Amino acid sequence: MCGEADELTAIVVRLKDGENLTRPHRRHLYQMWTNEKHLPHWQVSVLYGLIQLVVGLSILFSRSSGWPLVLILLGIYFSAFTAASCFLRASLTQRAV
Repeated sequence: MCGEADELTAIVVRLKDGENLTRPHRRHLYQMWTNEKHLPHWQVSVLYGLIQLVVGLSILFSRSSGWPLVLILLGIYFSAFTAASCFLRASLTQRAV
């Protein structure tokens, strides 16, 4: 979930900023955590792994309640990740100004 949401939010931001999508970049959330916030790579990897574990287990346990609940949970997780991404990007923009 983190990877897919991170990829989509990075693409949207790059399109909004008029960047060429075929060029290298450092616009993914995990790159921003390590490069701009200076968190060690291992901490970001552990955080992503824990998030994936929570998402995976919650989806696994909610499967028996039906696909509508699974889709709702995925939408909530995607929205939360997107909000966190927007918050971090905004905080970095404010700091750069």
